[in-house]
Amino acid sequence: MALPITRTEFKDYCLRKLGQGAIDINVTVDQIEDRIDEALEHFNEYHDEGTERVFIKHQITQADLDNEYFSMSADVIGVTSFIPLSNNTNNNIFSADYQYMQDLAHTSKSRQMQYFYVDMMNLSMVEQMFDYHTPIQYNRISNRVHIYENWESNFHVDDYILFDGFKIIDATAYARIWSNKWLRDYATNMIKLQWGENLAKYDGLATIGGATFNASRIMEEARTDIEKLEIQLKETESAPLGIFIG
Repeated sequence: MALPITRTEFKDYCLRKLGQGAIDINVTVDQIEDRIDEALEHFNEYHDEGTERVFIKHQITQADLDNEYFSMSADVIGVTSFIPLSNNTNNNIFSADYQYMQDLAHTSKSRQMQYFYVDMMNLSMVEQMFDYHTPIQYNRISNRVHIYENWESNFHVDDYILFDGFKIIDATAYARIWSNKWLRDYATNMIKLQWGENLAKYDGLATIGGATFNASRIMEEARTDIEKLEIQLKETESAPLGIFIG
């Protein structure tokens, strides 16, 4: 059969992989759904393909100014920075960027590109050394972005602010998430572990045909595979950490 593209197909795939149809998989429907939700949560938080970078535009309201925080939607997993987009179109002619670019404008036509590139690198270095970046804090539980800034003078009603952040991939909007191999293997073993836990109270008990339940082996196999998958997630499936200098 083709790889799953819906949650229902994904659930059936996991059960077939465990032997459903040939043997009984002793888990309830609710337990299966719970284990899939847990697998999805782990995927969204740690897998490179579980989130996507987004730029969130927000128009400032009076409620924002009164609260002194901005509310995010529940699918936002992180906010890294912000850019104020003021309706005031006047340029700040006293800024270092403006003065620097004005000076370059008279000479850039007669210079080669590599010199312009070096000038931009120097300007970036100066900004990193002397520019103060306003700290922000985002808490996913409260879905609030706190900006440690003078709100009264820096933010105004009807102005816009642009947030740079990350959103979890919506499984209902992107069907390809259900065909991800890591997610398939992880959810299958989560269900397998639940199966073993359900059978644990019958461990070693002989059936009428003489066979015995071996819940311990099922749980051990599931835990071993889950551990391997989590190591794989950290080493090969997660986004690499950024390099910070300074």
